[in-house]
Order: sequence, then C-alpha cells, then structure tokens
Amino acid sequence: MKMGIYSRFIMIKKSILFILLIITIASCNIYKTSRELNFFELKRKSQDENSISVYGTIFDKYDRFGLKYSEIKLTNLKNEYSTQSDKKGNFNFLNIEEGEYILKANHLGYYSFKDTLKVKYKEVLVIKIGLGYDE
Repeated sequence: MKMGIYSRFIMIKKSILFILLIITIASCNIYKTSRELNFFELKRKSQDENSISVYGTIFDKYDRFGLKYSEIKLTNLKNEYSTQSDKKGNFNFLNIEEGEYILKANHLGYYSFKDTLKVKYKEVLVIKIGLGYDE
C-alpha cells in the first residue's frame, strides 16, 4: 500500500514531536538529579558589628574533601561579589550589603550549585556546599 505525501508528512511530524517530548523529559530528569546530587547547609549567627559576613566551605559531597579554587558568587541587581575557595575549600565574603542574593558555586567536573540567600545587617552566615558529580 502506497502512502501519499501528506501521510508521510504527518508521520514525520509525529515522530519529531515524540523525539522532542523524550528530550524534554530527559532534560527535566537531568536537572532534578543535579539538584539532588548537591548538599547545602546554612547557619545564621548574630554579631555586634553592623555588617554582614559570609563564611563557607565547598567540598566533594561523596568524599568530603575541600574543593580548591572553586568559584563562588553572590549577586543581585545592585551588587556582585565573587571569590575563589582556598586549598581547603574555604571561602568568605566580608562587608557585603543587606539584601537578597543568588548564591552560585562552580567547580570543574561537578554539578553547579545555585540558591537564594537573604542577608541582614549584624549577621554572620556559615555555609557548607557539597557538590556532586555523575559517577
């Protein structure tokens, strides 16, 4: 039985839509998995000084060793603070302004981390970020 041009077009169109659906579903699962592979802990402490400090450690989630030279950023519409972790995975931001920030952490070979932080004056934030990777 011969198929007409219109029938072939419809079959190709359905095939393409099915492939796009599979790619979309796979992308959602990858994003979900990458979020689950990371670890985040935040502790807030008060201080007498009228400033804000953020101290943290970035490490391999599985083996718990510090990730040296990782890039950590705090950004919002008015400010951008950027630093790099030391040889043990420690980092800090001193004297930042009050507000809501996006915290991003990256290290080559690991899933990126992203979350929102709200900081207020007279606060010290202690952060632990564990980055995961695909095994």
